[in-house]
Amino acid sequence: MKTLEEQVREIADREEIKELTAKYAHWVALGEGAKVAQLFTDDGAFINEVIAPSVVDPGWPVFEPATALGEAGQSTQLGGYAIVTADDLQAAVSMAEHCPTITRGGGVEVGVLAALPPEHPAEQIRSRLSKA
Repeated sequence: MKTLEEQVREIADREEIKELTAKYAHWVALGEGAKVAQLFTDDGAFINEVIAPSVVDPGWPVFEPATALGEAGQSTQLGGYAIVTADDLQAAVSMAEHCPTITRGGGVEVGVLAALPPEHPAEQIRSRLSKA
């Protein structure tokens, strides 16, 4: 069972993600690339200054809450990941439901990857990697 502090932190994290998602969608809709990039200043510093020389796949943020199948969460160990193309979240969940890890007591998390503007540090790294 989670402590009250853990529960409060989880709620705060969800609210922060919702707020970031709303800001992101707003600035993308208005075509304000510079303001979108400002949302990721900390990400950019981490990606560009700390891990850039070693990045093989910069990943993507997941802004919407993920769907967990089986035992997935803080107490589980990451065993790998896959990025799939699906028509929607439910289609991806339907695929994930067949993962044999679930029958072995493990779990799968399924989320929608955010569309990133070219100014986002992860997209800049992805662009450099594709040219290498």
